Amino acid sequence: IKLFTSPLLKTIFYSSSANTRKQCVDYLRTLRSLQFDGFYTVYLDETRISERLIIGGNLPQKTILEPQSWTLIHAGGSHGWVPWEHSLTFKYDCQLKEPTTHQLDLFQKLCVVLNKSYGKCVVVVRPKNWTASDASHFKLQKEFNQSGPHPSSLVYLSSTVCCPQVAKASGHELLCLPSQCRHLNPFDTVWSILKLFIINNRKSFTLMTPRTNASYQYILLMDLIEKGLERVPPPKWNELISKVHRWENYYLSQF
Repeated sequence: IKLFTSPLLKTIFYSSSANTRKQCVDYLRTLRSLQFDGFYTVYLDETRISERLIIGGNLPQKTILEPQSWTLIHAGGSHGWVPWEHSLTFKYDCQLKEPTTHQLDLFQKLCVVLNKSYGKCVVVVRPKNWTASDASHFKLQKEFNQSGPHPSSLVYLSSTVCCPQVAKASGHELLCLPSQCRHLNPFDTVWSILKLFIINNRKSFTLMTPRTNASYQYILLMDLIEKGLERVPPPKWNELISKVHRWENYYLSQF
């Protein structure tokens, strides 16, 4: 099988420390073992939908210091999008220090849907902690070094909290994707496709309501996002997952 690999990504992987490479290889071997045992791989990920992306152009003057945004969380695998009620969360809901009931319930609902749709699954997440510069990042790194890709405590994303015990209760396994292996996730491409669709089609989902002294602009945000998600049908998902698998096989063959 001929592998089409990026010299840049190979350089990044080979130039990493021995501990970093060990984390990636441990993750890949654990993932492969679960896949051989019949676990279906599901990627759970989120992206930021900024106000500028939705509206386009320059934002009007506001009394707040920074633009508003939303966080979209969804899940998918080689069979396409997971058939669940994905979440679009307003920014302020994502900044709470303690997880809300909604955040805790979201992952549990996902696990139930996965069980009904695919049976046992391995849920791969990219924790928010990986990109943080605070103590939580080092805590997660230490935990990864001790227990491998299987987290033993809560894994925080911006809009939900993933609990390993909740996953196991539904027959699933939860894996953390190491920060050095972020490209082993199809969602970077998926989110790019969605955002490009939003940029090119946002005017078609905008309603103008003229008034006496001003006109108001209404954006059908959920309709716009739903149509954008349709740009990644099951065949495209399968293509992206296959690309990830080629990278995984390449790394496993080298170490």
